Amino acid sequence: MTPGTQITDYLIDRLSQITPANGYYTAAGTRVHRGRADHMADAQEDEFPAILIRTESDPPGASRPGQVQHTRSFTVQGVIQATGEDYEPTLDALAHDLYRALVPQGNRDRLGGLATELTIDGCDYVHPEPGSELAAVSYPITVTYVATYQQQ
Repeated sequence: MTPGTQITDYLIDRLSQITPANGYYTAAGTRVHRGRADHMADAQEDEFPAILIRTESDPPGASRPGQVQHTRSFTVQGVIQATGEDYEPTLDALAHDLYRALVPQGNRDRLGGLATELTIDGCDYVHPEPGSELAAVSYPITVTYVATYQQQ
């Protein structure tokens, strides 16, 4: 498994902990998916809130013999079905849960040793487009890691 995939899996595991039994506001952790919100357009109400994680880029950077530093960018998105006029409190709860799961106790542990740096940018609120009932909160995440290659 590639280091990038290991990091994605680690993030999915962290996000899967989001349940009221673990002290979170929502149960979004029971519905974590890789990919974009497009496939959720036909989802049923009981499939929300949900969490989507997708890799945006993973360019190589500095290198030395046998190692290359990568900077992998993700988007972690919490998606709800925005029925009714007052859906923002649900988005607020989901934003809080996502950040807490990604940065437990305010401590950036660098993903269990898989990364050398973790940056979580501010949360964006995405309100429903006309004709849609999907609203979301979105966190851009950047992870720096080192891939080791065997010399040939």
